[in-house]
Amino acid sequence: MADFTTTITDAGVIDADEVTQFEQGIIFGVTPELVADQAATVRSVARAKIIQFAKYANLAAATTALTDGEELTSVALADSTATLTPAEQGAVVTLAELANLESGGKAASAAGFLIGRNAGSTLDALAITALEAFSTTVIYPNAATAASNLATTDNLDRIFANRLYNKLARTNVPGINAGLYIGIAHDDCLHDLRVDGSAGGWVDVSKYADPNSVLVNEVGTYAGIRWLRSSNVTVTADSNGTIDSYKVNVMGFNALGKGESKALEFKITGPFDKLGRYQNYGWYWVGKYGVIDTANMVQGIVASSVGAN
Repeated sequence: MADFTTTITDAGVIDADEVTQFEQGIIFGVTPELVADQAATVRSVARAKIIQFAKYANLAAATTALTDGEELTSVALADSTATLTPAEQGAVVTLAELANLESGGKAASAAGFLIGRNAGSTLDALAITALEAFSTTVIYPNAATAASNLATTDNLDRIFANRLYNKLARTNVPGINAGLYIGIAHDDCLHDLRVDGSAGGWVDVSKYADPNSVLVNEVGTYAGIRWLRSSNVTVTADSNGTIDSYKVNVMGFNALGKGESKALEFKITGPFDKLGRYQNYGWYWVGKYGVIDTANMVQGIVASSVGAN
């Protein structure tokens, strides 16, 4: 009698009839969205090729007493301009009807969601790029004088965070929210700041008296600065040997500006082809970020203890 276990119908035998079950949920990529935009306190929407912001200098304190019977000498206003030239920005996904049908309709949902997320991430990257181009007031930790001579210990620590704050506070730069400045940094840098355990140091957002006031990607407050993290912050590899460098931007009121010729909008267009098989999902924005009042911003260039050193 033959052994019945010698012929077994296993998974390899019925490979032509195997079934793949796809979950109906959709997994999306995660990106930072409108982080830096929250620091843009100067905004203008105008249908124009160039948007100019007028800046007026503060008047000197009038400490001299008036003389009885004499007319007061007038003080002249001093103004200057900051210019932003809006540019077209956008992205589009063209989805074939067959692709959407064969995905059970998930492709259309994904296209709409990801286009929205891409718009926010792109605008954040544009704002970060504008901030990183700043060169008016740039400082370094400890004895460093350039990214090329940063040491592994030249990090965003308690001492350097207070120096960044002092650069603005010493000239009475107004804060953005409740007298606080806004700082935007890579999380590698914020890691070094969070580990500080000194009294009166890092205050995590979970300990805020008003949790509803927390900004997008805000991680905490330290040295009079509300700290926001963004992975769009540039990491410059091997600035000094194997030491990477990072730019940390701290802003007061009127530092970052946003000029728009056309506000951000989302579009679903089509189908325009003969059989109606293709539909476009996209976003469109005509605008520009830029530093408006250079006196109200400071940039620090640091290394990180958790960078690729």
